[in-house]
Amino acid sequence: MSCGGDGDGDGSEGFSPTQTAADTSRFSGEPPFVAESRKAEARASVSADTERARAEAERRLAQVKGRGNATGDVSLTG
Repeated sequence: MSCGGDGDGDGSEGFSPTQTAADTSRFSGEPPFVAESRKAEARASVSADTERARAEAERRLAQVKGRGNATGDVSLTG
């Protein structure tokens, strides 16, 4: 049994696949590779900002003398 044609099986009639270009004028957003690239850039930026903040906190804590005692400043409710 064949799909279309006269059924003689020679493949000369019936479905013939052709490749057409996508109509990109209707696409929204960005191609996946661009979106992934921007996500990677954002992750790198956040990582860099986090590392800078960590280094600054470490630098400031290194200047603190003694152990400190924050128990009077901390409370728990709830």
